[in-house]
Amino acid sequence: MVSEISFPTAAENMAFDDSLLHASDRCFRLYDWQTPGLTYSYKQTLPEDLMAIDHAKRLTGGGIVFHSQGDLVFSCSAGLDDHLFPKSLRGKMGWFSDLFAAAFSDCGIALMPSAASGPQNLDFCNTYHNPFELYYENEKIVALTLRKQRYRFIIQGIIHLYDNCLTFADLQAAYGDFFSRGIPAEKRFIDEIRTAIKERL
Repeated sequence: MVSEISFPTAAENMAFDDSLLHASDRCFRLYDWQTPGLTYSYKQTLPEDLMAIDHAKRLTGGGIVFHSQGDLVFSCSAGLDDHLFPKSLRGKMGWFSDLFAAAFSDCGIALMPSAASGPQNLDFCNTYHNPFELYYENEKIVALTLRKQRYRFIIQGIIHLYDNCLTFADLQAAYGDFFSRGIPAEKRFIDEIRTAIKERL
């Protein structure tokens, strides 16, 4: 079963994911992001000039993520020994990366792993290179990050559907290098993409 519960603020959404991490069962969640906002790693501090935007810390690592309204957001929490997933953490990340690539392929959209080899800025998701994340025409579309606890793990991710440059136009000069432009409007088959993902979970 896939939960589609969504909340209007970043803090509420991240708090709900926290509750899933402490559940006893396997939990999948796929939901629409309601309000433009930011999430950032539990290891980070948000820059002062971004504090006025709706924001919250994630349970997982990675860099600052710019969430446009309408983007799809994903989380899964399960036991480390859950038989559905490979045993290794890299295997678990690969399992989800393959799932998303296949779901987009079902909708006629080919996403590719990162081939980025340039400089990284680890403070921001879009320039934090991860071999399990997926790109469309050099734009990061699927971002994934994981955190392990003693008996359970959680993976959180975003599917960038909408253009951060439009959502955060007033931040373009300072932060435009860290934006995703999402999926082009003519390929933004949101209902089909959502259905294809749910059918594979």
